[in-house]
Amino acid sequence: MDSVIFTLLFPVVGSIILNLIFSAIFNAFATDKQKNAPNGNKNLGFGAQIVNIFVQHHNVPVTSSLMLFILLSITMGLQFLIQKLLL
Repeated sequence: MDSVIFTLLFPVVGSIILNLIFSAIFNAFATDKQKNAPNGNKNLGFGAQIVNIFVQHHNVPVTSSLMLFILLSITMGLQFLIQKLLL
C-alpha cells in the first residue's frame, strides 16, 4: 500500500512543484504582451500562449496547484485501477 501511495503521490506533488517553479521563471521573463494579452489570448502565437498560461498559473498558484492535484490524482487513480483490472 505504501508503494501505491508513493507511486500516486510523487507525480502529483512533483508536478505541482514544477508548476510553481516554471510559472515563476516564465513570469520573470515574460513580456508585457505575453503577460497581459491586450487583444486576447487567442490572438497570441503558440509560444506566447504557453508563456501566458504559466504567467496565469503564477498569478493564482493555489488554484492552479489545486487543479493539477485534482486532475493528476484522478488520472493516476484511473490508471492504477485500469492496470489492476487488466493485469
